[in-house]
Amino acid sequence: MFLDLVVLCGVSWALSIICAVRLWRRPDPVSRKLRWTFLLVIPIFGPLFYGGLYRPPPVQPEEMRAPFDITRHSM
Repeated sequence: MFLDLVVLCGVSWALSIICAVRLWRRPDPVSRKLRWTFLLVIPIFGPLFYGGLYRPPPVQPEEMRAPFDITRHSM
């Protein structure tokens, strides 16, 4: 059990370092980089928050979406 936790924290720290390096290479304001760097040092949750919240993909415009008829695909 203890070894599993150590491995999980080690992987989390490795992901945090990778994310921080990528973050500091972006042309964003320093204040934003500092906030996200402080968040990244939280084990396990830091990389999850960064991956999910840093820059979510933009919503695709309506005219570029594939047509989908909900009445045909419902059960």
